[in-house]
Amino acid sequence: MIATSYKQILVQNLLPSACEIRLDEFIFIQNNNQKHTVRLVEEYFDENNIDVLEWPPQSPNLNPIESILTYIKCRLANIGKLKKSN
Repeated sequence: MIATSYKQILVQNLLPSACEIRLDEFIFIQNNNQKHTVRLVEEYFDENNIDVLEWPPQSPNLNPIESILTYIKCRLANIGKLKKSN
């Protein structure tokens, strides 16, 4: 995905989704992928007064989605074990 595509996804989804769930204020979290930090995307955040959490580079242990995915994988693995033992 390139930065223009990423920006288009943000334009189409970020603020409309925030409005839909009635978020007046929020901090957007993204990693330091190059497409996330280019001027085009940063200008979108600035123009729309969107606060973005500054993310330390090379820090997957701080990524909330990684924790969730690990939890889901463990739960799914346990479901398989429960079915086999019955």
